[in-house]
Amino acid sequence: LDWYLSQRWDDSRSCWLDCDENSPNGIHRWGQIGKADQSYFPSDWARAMGETWLAKGNPSGFYADGDIPLVSIAKRDWDKVLCPGTLESMSCGNGYWSEFAVTPDTNYYMLHGMFRHDVTKIAIDATLGHFKLNHMQWGLPVAPESREADFALWGDQYSNFNAGKILILIEGIGGFKLSMSNSTFTHADALPLEWSFMEWRMPVRAADATNTAWVLVQEERFCLDSSTDAWTKQITVESNPLDTLEIKPYTEGGALISYEVFVDDELVNVVAQQAGKDRLSFTFNGNSAKGKIVVSLVLQADAGTDLSSLNCKPPPSTTSTGATSTQPPPTTTTTTTTQPPPTTTTKTTTTTTQPPPTTTTTTTTTQ
Repeated sequence: LDWYLSQRWDDSRSCWLDCDENSPNGIHRWGQIGKADQSYFPSDWARAMGETWLAKGNPSGFYADGDIPLVSIAKRDWDKVLCPGTLESMSCGNGYWSEFAVTPDTNYYMLHGMFRHDVTKIAIDATLGHFKLNHMQWGLPVAPESREADFALWGDQYSNFNAGKILILIEGIGGFKLSMSNSTFTHADALPLEWSFMEWRMPVRAADATNTAWVLVQEERFCLDSSTDAWTKQITVESNPLDTLEIKPYTEGGALISYEVFVDDELVNVVAQQAGKDRLSFTFNGNSAKGKIVVSLVLQADAGTDLSSLNCKPPPSTTSTGATSTQPPPTTTTTTTTQPPPTTTTKTTTTTTQPPPTTTTTTTTTQ
């Protein structure tokens, strides 16, 4: 497998197979990006591929400014398939490509591969861009079979080819994965900065159960009164019927300042593990996995993080539960999933995070 992969990867151009613009066959097509949607595909290659070719605003890539993402051939190579001076490919013998410049299935394969390998920011940008631009026309929702090279609608406008992109929302943005054999529920979110919250109810039936449980998952982002470049991200999961629960928060281009974890409203000591470049991991087993879990992170933007679209809720009112402060994961020099996050993700260890909102009940006695 290693030999097979290495023979086909172009490290200098961050692409799979031939994408040399000077090569007769060097048209960079969607299928070369879609190859990353394999578990065995190296994640660092997928990241290099996404950053080089799928980043928003790249005039040579698959998401140029003004385009509906993601196009099925890199903009760099459009002049190789379009007839001179036109936006069509038929009259000069280059086939039907111009009628399939943006399609549902090609977007599914490219986006799913980026989410699979945690190329999260690029995947979020392309997903939101695609849904906003491809699926709206004349102020109405549509589901096009494809769009032509001038981005006009083509074919059936309520095409079930788009059904696969439901998985982009559930498995990509929502980050849900179930294993019945291991009795594990995993939530690895990709909450866009433009959204202040999202809420899901996922139907799950344990292997030995007769009834379906509806797992409630809430993601919320709260502003901090004292800062314009820091925020609290809170993840709540409850009613999970499986034996193991994995919560893997996306850190949103921010450094972890502090975190707290609650199980059934009790503060617990659960150590955060590093699960990728922009992701942490918290694991719960047994009865804890089936309780109400709240993970609260304080994040501060890295220097290069674009906060122009940051959306957050006002800070919640809270009832104090004491002066307990949870520190960030210990310093380490390794980035494996079994070790705490590296030093580069921690800016300070002295911030106290407010616990999640609690409810205060007042009892009145009548004489």
